[in-house]
Amino acid sequence: MQADFSCHPAAVRRFAEVFLAVHHQRLLAEEDPVVTFTTAEAQDRIQRAQAAIAEFLSVEPEQRTAFAVQLLLVRPSEQ
Repeated sequence: MQADFSCHPAAVRRFAEVFLAVHHQRLLAEEDPVVTFTTAEAQDRIQRAQAAIAEFLSVEPEQRTAFAVQLLLVRPSEQ
């Protein structure tokens, strides 16, 4: 997801950043048998994701919709 989200509010940008970081860590956990995470690390990721979601939901619906539309319009070659 290489799209430019700079036009969105800070809460939306943080949501995208946290989502990408957590998603990357999930992929590592699934694909690399050497990678492990402690319970504390997993709980930290969950708390960060919950906070980002709560903050994202505080943004005006129109801004969330604009973000969703932008995600749908990103071409695979732009990723």
